[in-house]
Amino acid sequence: MRDKTVILCEGVHDLIFFSILFDQNGINYKMIRNHELTETRERTPETNAIMHFLSRKGKGIRFLLKDEDGCTKCIDNFTILYEDKDDRYQIFLCLDGDQNNLSRLRRSIQERLRKDILLRLSDHAFQTKDPMKHHVFFIPDSLERQVQSIAGINLDAQSSDEKKREVLIAFIERCQSREIQWFTELRATLFSE
Repeated sequence: MRDKTVILCEGVHDLIFFSILFDQNGINYKMIRNHELTETRERTPETNAIMHFLSRKGKGIRFLLKDEDGCTKCIDNFTILYEDKDDRYQIFLCLDGDQNNLSRLRRSIQERLRKDILLRLSDHAFQTKDPMKHHVFFIPDSLERQVQSIAGINLDAQSSDEKKREVLIAFIERCQSREIQWFTELRATLFSE
C-alpha cells in the first residue's frame, strides 16, 4: 500500500469501526464526519480535507477516514477520486455487501469512466486494475448486521458514539477469536505493506 490512504465508508458506524482497528494497531489517522464537511462555509471542504491530509501538516497521518453519509455518495466520491488519478494516495472504499451496491458501483464506474476497472480478489474484495491498486471491500450484508449476528447486539440502538465504540470493540474481539473470514481479510488488506 501507499504511505497515504483515503478510506471512504458509508456511515458513522464504519468510521468508528475503522478508528478502533487503527487505534489497536497504533496507526495515526484523521477522521472526518460528513456533517463536518456539509456544515462549513469553505468552498471545497472535501478537497481541502484531502489536501491537508497530503500536506506537511498531515505528515504523520497514514489514513484519512471519511464518512460519506450513504452508499450513493460513497460510490460517487470513489469514482471521482479515481478519475483524478492522484498517485499521492490510495483509495480504500468500504461498502455494505449487498448485490445492489456492487451493481451501483459498476454502473457508476461505467457511466463515468466508460470501462471496467475492478478485478475481483475474493467474495468481499476487489482491486482496481491500474498500477495504483485501489481497494474496494464489501462487508457481508452490513456492519450493523454483522454486529447483530456475531455479537448479538443492535448497534443502531446504542445512544452515543462511546456506547457504539464499546460494542464495536467487543465485536472486533469476537471476530478475532472466531477467526471470521471477511474480518481477517479486511485486516490483511488494510495493514499489508
